[in-house]
Amino acid sequence: MKKFFIGMSINKQLYFGIFGIFALFCFLCLILIILTSLKFFFIYNTKVNSIFNEMDTNIASLNGENADIFGQLVFNQENLKLFS
Repeated sequence: MKKFFIGMSINKQLYFGIFGIFALFCFLCLILIILTSLKFFFIYNTKVNSIFNEMDTNIASLNGENADIFGQLVFNQENLKLFS
């Protein structure tokens, strides 16, 4: 490789070097885009999970309130002897 590179003309060496720098730059940009996309994906995933957990908590709370109200209703109906 060293003989091949030294055997080239100066213009070809410059073009080869510029192409190498360009290829390295594109590779690093691609890695940066992939890492940024993964970071945004995990942030989005965390937010969605927290929203679902909050919804589950609210649903459980509402179910408990519903059961409490239903129990009070049944108790009051028993007191009024409406089930006889």
